Amino acid sequence: MKVLIVTFPAPSHYFPLVPIGWALRASGHEVRVACPASFAGVVTASGLPGVLVPEVDLAGFWRAPPGAAPAPPAAAPAPS
Repeated sequence: MKVLIVTFPAPSHYFPLVPIGWALRASGHEVRVACPASFAGVVTASGLPGVLVPEVDLAGFWRAPPGAAPAPPAAAPAPS
């Protein structure tokens, strides 16, 4: 079986999946990890082969959808 691991490009999201990837490889499956070039070093260091995918602008992901009410401004700290 061919398995593609896809995760958020952060070590805290990726490292829990590494043992699963290794277990699948040990069972004879072909495993690849989809990652942007900026995260390829982390994937390579884990011993699993990576497949490069384009970088994604995640800043836009966290914006409110069109027509949604804007978030209230953060309160300024009181002067001491």
